[in-house]
Amino acid sequence: MNNYFTVKVKYFKIDEVSGKEKKVTETYLLDAVSFTEAEARINLELEQMISGDFNVSNISKSNITELFPNADGDRWFKAKVTFVDIDTDSGKSKKTRQYMLVQANNAKDAYSFLNECLSTMIVPYEIPSVSESPILDVFPYFTGEVDEEIPANLIPMTKVFSDSLIDLAENLVVTSQNASVSAIQRSLSVDYEKASRLMDELEIKGIVGPFLGSKPREVLKKEVD
Repeated sequence: MNNYFTVKVKYFKIDEVSGKEKKVTETYLLDAVSFTEAEARINLELEQMISGDFNVSNISKSNITELFPNADGDRWFKAKVTFVDIDTDSGKSKKTRQYMLVQANNAKDAYSFLNECLSTMIVPYEIPSVSESPILDVFPYFTGEVDEEIPANLIPMTKVFSDSLIDLAENLVVTSQNASVSAIQRSLSVDYEKASRLMDELEIKGIVGPFLGSKPREVLKKEVD
């Protein structure tokens, strides 16, 4: 199941009309297993797209459940889809609401394309609303290509890192009492994405607390064994 995050990024770009530099805030959607990995992924993606500095100002869980890319579309539209099912015990209809992101040129095209994509479903559905989304771009894990290689960040930790490397990260964080992904990256000579996965592993082990946005994680373990 996809786990989408909405990420807001601030940076300077050249205004196409005035030719002057202006500060903008753009919204992106990406698939990640945690807040930490979402931050790592957006940094890796935008380093290839933005020439200057940029700042990740906010990361939040998205209620988007599914994407419907369309090569002919130039914008993303958010659609509310209601599935209608019958409760076998009471015989009453039960509605389940989901939000989907559709790529199209306008709301009408988005509705038509989504309706076409959902037309083979057995469960009855309704599309009560479609509106343009502020999302500029989307970064899913998979593009849908056959035999596509599994991204490194989806491979189990035991196949990516040795126990000794995880122990080194734990000792570093506990000794310094500083849960910093950048510190792990520098000290252990790994890239930012791998450092963020090590931090996630430390959270699973109960060494550090959860991701807190702009605030540093709490180091829960106070002494090295």
